[in-house]
Amino acid sequence: MRDPETGRNQSIRIVCIRCDRARVAGERYLKRLLPEFVIPGCVIRLDAAVKALETADTLEDACDIMGCLDERTARRHRDAAAAAIARVCLRLAEEISFVPHLARPPWTPPGTKPTDVLTGLLAAAEGARIQRGGCPAPYRRLTLIRAELGKNVGKKSTGCVSCFSPFSSITVEREGGP
Repeated sequence: MRDPETGRNQSIRIVCIRCDRARVAGERYLKRLLPEFVIPGCVIRLDAAVKALETADTLEDACDIMGCLDERTARRHRDAAAAAIARVCLRLAEEISFVPHLARPPWTPPGTKPTDVLTGLLAAAEGARIQRGGCPAPYRRLTLIRAELGKNVGKKSTGCVSCFSPFSSITVEREGGP
């Protein structure tokens, strides 16, 4: 991964789970458990891309935050993070709409940063979950963003453990069945 402060790549340890049965069956037999700040198949850190989206005014500033040299790289990662955040916000707002008696999406004026919208929606979803007697969510916003980024990998194989469905915990049963 790229160290944003030095701009140099550094190695980190990745935990892998090996399944001998799957290997014998000819299926994928390794699963990698990546830290939430790692984008599968990429050296740029997700937390740096999100920070650049939040704070950088120019692509040059974004390059400094992410530790990259090319503005095209900064633009690509900033745009990918913004698109993933928009998809997460949409899914959270959709789930909150099923429980209007427990939570309301926060009011966000035009021009609100996408990360601020995401933070408000996460707080509303967590409040609804707690009101229903559930526990606070064990996931954070970077985990949700990375899960959305992973959905757009296409045919590229990452070998990463799928992140879970974070939205299932606030689904409400409707009358006449689920």
